[in-house]
Amino acid sequence: MRGVKPDAETLAEALRRYEHEPLVTVEEIAWRAGVDRKTVRNWARDAKLKPRPPARVRTFTAEDDALAVRLYLQEDPQHSMAEVMAKTGMSSQRVRDAVVAAGQPLRTRGRPKHDHAEVMRLDREHGPAKAAKLLGIAPSIVHYHRDVERRLKARAELTKGRRR
Repeated sequence: MRGVKPDAETLAEALRRYEHEPLVTVEEIAWRAGVDRKTVRNWARDAKLKPRPPARVRTFTAEDDALAVRLYLQEDPQHSMAEVMAKTGMSSQRVRDAVVAAGQPLRTRGRPKHDHAEVMRLDREHGPAKAAKLLGIAPSIVHYHRDVERRLKARAELTKGRRR
């Protein structure tokens, strides 16, 4: 053997798993042995064990794509890209491709932006709770816009007497 010299127990356990537990991945065997996956493959080759076929890549059907699009476009509750990926087992690129193929627009990244003037107008007219309800946002966002407004006014007061 080359490279890592395992103790006899670690080597025996890794080779036993490799040969008799096909559902345990080489990566997991390597992690348990504290070595790289290539090392496990080298140990198996040196022990004259039959090489494992490469891991199978999951193939997705049109129904899987349709589910991803439905979840992505769902309004209440709106699922993040990470949530859609977790529920479907798809990569982010696969979800994006499915949404675009369905002729639907992709959402922008991050939280939706709120029109500051509109938030403040509704806050003045109805108060933070009602404004939040009308805009479909959390009241904390209305309070955030109030804080921004307060800071802008304070900055304007500070710079009022200064010449440029």
